[in-house]
Amino acid sequence: MGGFGHGGGHGNNISARRPQEVTRPLACTLEELYNGCTKKLKVTRRTRSAAGNITPSEKVLQVNVKPGWKAGTKIRFNKEGDNMGHGAQDIVFVVEEKPHSVFKRDGDDLKVDVTLTLDEALCGFKKPLQLLSGKSIFVSNSNSVVQPGQTSRMLNYGMPISKHPGKHGALIITYNVKFPTTLSLSQKEKIREALAE
Repeated sequence: MGGFGHGGGHGNNISARRPQEVTRPLACTLEELYNGCTKKLKVTRRTRSAAGNITPSEKVLQVNVKPGWKAGTKIRFNKEGDNMGHGAQDIVFVVEEKPHSVFKRDGDDLKVDVTLTLDEALCGFKKPLQLLSGKSIFVSNSNSVVQPGQTSRMLNYGMPISKHPGKHGALIITYNVKFPTTLSLSQKEKIREALAE
């Protein structure tokens, strides 16, 4: 862990001689931010003795990630950093959210894209969707035609709200309709007949 050197040439430059904080990223998956987790992080601190010798030492710090934490959340460990003779630094871990292959976070909400065939968009569908909790739900529609880009909102299926335990944001589903690239003459006739009824 990088230390901070002494102040400039002015002996009364007090601000330059104060211990500073050092920040480190704390990368979390969306699953970890949804469910919460415990992360153990090994840090190396350097300590300067009165004789000027620098001694490194290792320590494991534990961060209890709470469900619903957001990117930018800061966790401070007082006086656990380098001590180069003017007091120990604080170590501040800053949460960083890793990109997810399925879901995208928007505040307390979660967004997901669901792709439908033209048949499913016109006639109805029932599709499984695995949530960040590990549970699966079914996303379905049989009452109306789904338009490309149409969205639906499922309350309480989003991210946990850390300041309000037990509450969740919404799950926002955007439907993408996959159209066939070609149709035979027979298929075109059948579509025309069906739409003409």
